[in-house]
Amino acid sequence: MRTKIYLITLLICVILTPLAAQQTAQSQSFSLKQAVEYGLANHNSIRSARMEIPYAEAEIKEYKAIGMPKLEGNINYQHFLELPVSFLPDFLTPAVENTLLNYDLITEDQLTPSNGGLFPARFGTTNSLSASLNFSTLIFDGAYFVGLKAIKGLREMKQLQIGIPEQEVAYNIRKAYLAVLVTREGTALVNKNITNLEKLLAETREIYKNGFAELLDVDRLELSLTNLQTEREVLQRQEQMAIALLKFQMQYPISQPLELTDKIADITMEVADPALSGTYLLDNRVEFQVLQKASLLSQLNIDRFRKSYFPSVIGIASYSQALQRNKLFNSDEAGFNGTSLVGVQVNVPIFDGFDRRSKIQKATIERDKIGLQIKDFEQVMAFQVESARIAYRNASDRLAARQKTVDQAERIFNTTQTKWREGVGSSFEVTNAEREVYTAQANFLNAWYDLANAKVDLEKALGVK
Repeated sequence: MRTKIYLITLLICVILTPLAAQQTAQSQSFSLKQAVEYGLANHNSIRSARMEIPYAEAEIKEYKAIGMPKLEGNINYQHFLELPVSFLPDFLTPAVENTLLNYDLITEDQLTPSNGGLFPARFGTTNSLSASLNFSTLIFDGAYFVGLKAIKGLREMKQLQIGIPEQEVAYNIRKAYLAVLVTREGTALVNKNITNLEKLLAETREIYKNGFAELLDVDRLELSLTNLQTEREVLQRQEQMAIALLKFQMQYPISQPLELTDKIADITMEVADPALSGTYLLDNRVEFQVLQKASLLSQLNIDRFRKSYFPSVIGIASYSQALQRNKLFNSDEAGFNGTSLVGVQVNVPIFDGFDRRSKIQKATIERDKIGLQIKDFEQVMAFQVESARIAYRNASDRLAARQKTVDQAERIFNTTQTKWREGVGSSFEVTNAEREVYTAQANFLNAWYDLANAKVDLEKALGVK
């Protein structure tokens, strides 16, 4: 009996353990930093860019193979159904016949007809079997060694290019994460306003029962409460959309729950003074680094074509064994005969139809175009930095002004509520003050979100990771 209970318990554990693990794995919590790290590790655009590294390494090995020693083995067997015919000069027949003719042993009518002075002959054996080893190695080629530098630089550029999608993914995740936080903050404010308004509505109903307020006062507050509840539903749906966008930017499964651990107050909106007024470094931007590397590679490409005018030297060696027999397996016939050689091959380019010159012209144009792109980028970055700095200052000033507006609106609202309770104010004043608070709060949230976005844009413009 105990054995059965043990087996049943074990079976239940085996079944429930993966389910529990799966349920636990379905919900994950992320801070802003963790969300960015998750996106950088899982986004397909970054994965695709990282695949270029092993691809570039394979290209390097492929190019290196051009200068590596080569060894090739060949086996060749031929069986002649008919030996080839060769025509040789017929120097025997005329001499013999002339001698016979001089001794009157034959007449002129008996001379062999002329066949152009040639007679057919068959040479060779029916079977031919040969095996050889051929070795070659590049000794000198100026274009090859310059190309080797260029192909290694290509890998470095591929590594740099990974930073471009990484920068874009991190940028999009930060914006999406902040959008969720701002939406949640708006929902929290609406919930707070609903709580306060419900309390005020309950007090107004009691005052109305006692005859010190009108039904119109109660209706106004109920209408405001209904509007707030509708606004809360809208914000909740907006939050769902914002979370879906964040999942998409992170490449996180859309169907799995996602929890955010940071609050909007946890995100530092301030930036250091040098970021707002100091000099910036072009090298901080990945795009600039890629352009510089591309310029260097284009110059190496020009050098490679120029070095192709120089001679190239190749070392060669060969060893072979050949067997020629009429009967392949007849040991009485001749056996294998060996041949070996070593040598040097020098290739001297003389005239190529202006092919190299055209390639140098094209590569020079490409280098000059990249130079123009670098100058354009310098201007673009200067504009982006200055625009982002101005936008950040404006957003910071706007947020400070909106905060003062919220404080003033809340003081006015509290004062009108006190006057209303004491019977020296009207419900109309309370309703207007309430609307001013909601408007001020909405403007404050928008300013907060604008400042957060301005900070992200400034960091991107400066190349801050």
